[in-house]
Amino acid sequence: MAKRRREAAHQWGTTDLSTFSMLELPIPSFVFENGRGWVLAMNPAAKALFGVTALAPTGTTTVLDLLGHDLEMKAGSSGHRRVTLPGQRTFDLIIGATHPSTADDPPRSLAMLVPSFDAPAEPDDTPPVVGWDRVAERCRAFEGDVLCIAVGVVGLTAVNAHFGRGAGDAAIAEIHHRLAHTGGDDCVVERVSGTCFLALLPSGAGDRPTVQLFLDAVRQPITGPFGVVVLGSAAGVSVGQPRRPLFLIDRAVGNLQVALGRGAGTSEWGESVSRMKTTLPDLAARLLGAVQEGDIVAAFQPVVSLDAGEIIEYEALARWPGHEYVNPRRMVELAGDIGVQGEFRSCVVASAVDLLGRHVGSESIRRVSIDVTCKEFASDAFAATVLSMFASANIGISWLQIEITDGLADVEVARVASTIDALRSLGVRIALDGLSGGAVDWLALMRLDVDAIKVESDLLATGQQDGRAGALLRSILELGAELGVDVIAKGVETAEQHAQLVSAGCQLAQGWLYAAPAPVDSVDPMFTATVRRNWKQAECSRRPRALGAIGTRLRGLHPPLSAGVWLDVGPVAPQVVTDGGYSGPAIDQPDNRVDEEPHVDHRPIADT
Repeated sequence: MAKRRREAAHQWGTTDLSTFSMLELPIPSFVFENGRGWVLAMNPAAKALFGVTALAPTGTTTVLDLLGHDLEMKAGSSGHRRVTLPGQRTFDLIIGATHPSTADDPPRSLAMLVPSFDAPAEPDDTPPVVGWDRVAERCRAFEGDVLCIAVGVVGLTAVNAHFGRGAGDAAIAEIHHRLAHTGGDDCVVERVSGTCFLALLPSGAGDRPTVQLFLDAVRQPITGPFGVVVLGSAAGVSVGQPRRPLFLIDRAVGNLQVALGRGAGTSEWGESVSRMKTTLPDLAARLLGAVQEGDIVAAFQPVVSLDAGEIIEYEALARWPGHEYVNPRRMVELAGDIGVQGEFRSCVVASAVDLLGRHVGSESIRRVSIDVTCKEFASDAFAATVLSMFASANIGISWLQIEITDGLADVEVARVASTIDALRSLGVRIALDGLSGGAVDWLALMRLDVDAIKVESDLLATGQQDGRAGALLRSILELGAELGVDVIAKGVETAEQHAQLVSAGCQLAQGWLYAAPAPVDSVDPMFTATVRRNWKQAECSRRPRALGAIGTRLRGLHPPLSAGVWLDVGPVAPQVVTDGGYSGPAIDQPDNRVDEEPHVDHRPIADT
């Protein structure tokens, strides 16, 4: 570059361009003489932009020749202005301060043409932001364990602030390309927010090196028309089966938030890998301390009526803040192993009482459901503790529902049935949770007087099992109706599952499609509105399919072979269309003209 500057100086006499080091940047730049506007030097990027192979003698090429005669150039002025080159995109023209003149050299300035990034990037370049449902759909296509990596980009806000929004879009497009290239052919990469990507690929022994490769790919410098930037990243990871993709994605995103709290370059792993980092005795000691300190809380997931989208109840799900990688069922088992299961469950009940206490007198919450094991439920201490906590908070016990989550042993049936009868006489609802390996079985339904049962989304299986799954679901719904028991479908994650449930006649459902479990502080009118909106979206996606199915059936109808009128709808009046576009029966007037405005019913249409 120094040699080229010396050659340029020799070509233009005594002109010294050594002070214009910006000519070394990839941004199209040129030096011009103030006043006359002669172009003295160009960098390779400017030559490529203007199609110039070599500059003509001084005075032949001017600024106006390059930028267009519609631009009134004030030589020597500094600042920014916007120019659009013929056949090119729009640029921000940055003119540097005037270089002082000497006896031999006139004053001159440096001009840089920075591509304007105020306009959105080309749609083919910038990856769109997609919803979790799309990622979940692609996740279900995997077989075996899935490695879910949530990659958060750090520093993009600064790029947008200094170079423009389009510069950030260009960086995002490059990062998306790098992640997809790093993951290989079996990898799915989607952008789920402005600065977050989700990558899905088969899990294996090389999961840790793979995550590090993703972080290294983002950290490499990105060179573009805006210059060179270096961005940081952090990763949240989860590993699991693709059957529950939204749960897998939520765990990865939650781990990403933990990693971002520690800083760029870090990663936080999900349960399957964290078990290798934390020994069971260490985890047991931590859980014991958390129970004693009251750190175990509940997150609340709504059960929604499928006909109206109303929240019928909330299920209180145990959560251990800071230890999201620990499976809740494993937490309960571990609490029982170390002898604090009762205290553990009391923490969850305390969160439920807190929620109900905040909404006493309102219609926003009807009841809260608490999960217990069969062994807990059969103990006298559990029922006494729950009743005491509700009484102390002055909350009616009828706001409570208790879900038994595991199977009943024959020796426990009599005791459990007695406890159920006692609690139901006080107004407590009882539910059996889990058809597959849970508390719901035919003998339990025959022996126990319960109010509801919950069935898994496995009954909404896709593919060749659709017919059998649908038949089994309808049979369970019919049995529930015969026994007077509510049937709640849980684990609903897609609009297709929602449509299957509605078609089968199911009235209650629970799952991530409607809302993720929320902490007690987030259960408010805004949360209720979100649940309602998600339900409406599922309904809107269902109705076109339902109408299409009806249309298909109608098109398949044929008139009977017997003669005569097959479908008589009565006389049909001739139609007339007014200037206003109204279509109705012809009005008996001369020349069939309509002289008056047609009657239009302005009553509001009922919300469907």
